Amino acid sequence: RSLHEAWAVNTTGGLAHRTPIGWTDPVYPDTTYHRSLRGIDIVQPRIGWAVGANAASGGPAILHMTDGASWSVVPGPTGANQDLLDVYAATSTTAWVVGQGQHIYYYNGGGWVDRTPLSAISGEALYKVYSPNDQTVFVIGTNGTVLRSIDNGVTWSNLTLPGTGGGILTGIASVDGKNIWIGGSFG
Repeated sequence: RSLHEAWAVNTTGGLAHRTPIGWTDPVYPDTTYHRSLRGIDIVQPRIGWAVGANAASGGPAILHMTDGASWSVVPGPTGANQDLLDVYAATSTTAWVVGQGQHIYYYNGGGWVDRTPLSAISGEALYKVYSPNDQTVFVIGTNGTVLRSIDNGVTWSNLTLPGTGGGILTGIASVDGKNIWIGGSFG
């Protein structure tokens, strides 16, 4: 996470990079793999993840960068058939992804683990995921869904925010990992 660089994705599968000089033209890795990208996170200047939908298969699209320039396709979680809306790169080798279909997946450096709670999700889509440390994870989405895990996704608590029932929560951020800000359209 750099103050001098930024990355952006677009719905036609492009990734653009901003350096102190300016924005690059979007690159389209593996053009045979048509996708719509919706989320990106860069954990270190040379390591990042991008996620979205694979139009060809109807399942998730996941890209991983490990050298600061080249993006490669990563196989999605076994059985996953959802569009992914967000990714949070927890470390250089781990990541969280969420999206349509109420699933939460964790990449542990060797493969995908389904961390979806059995009964805590009340919405149709999970829009954002944020992990301020190696144990705590927040996930937000439709119907005012706010989930928190303090054991790396093994168990989840359903948090209630005042006035968010029926709302679509689409933004989550923190400056210090302790004070969490959540935004969206509140129902």
